[in-house]
Amino acid sequence: MTRVACAGQHGVPRTAKAILANVVSVAGSHQTFFTVFPAGSPLTETSSLNASAGAVVANTVVAKLGDDGKVDI
Repeated sequence: MTRVACAGQHGVPRTAKAILANVVSVAGSHQTFFTVFPAGSPLTETSSLNASAGAVVANTVVAKLGDDGKVDI
């Protein structure tokens, strides 16, 4: 899991409650999935992106930010 700071970063207002992001998987060696969810919250059962091995796949995601303005992936 990776925690990503969003609020107050790269033009996102410090008071933001959610983000619109483009999630991309590029030619991974195995089938995979990504889930973008509020930092500090339990992992959700819904994936944000599914990709087959070797595929390039992109998906637009709307994700709520955690109380600290971050998301976990």
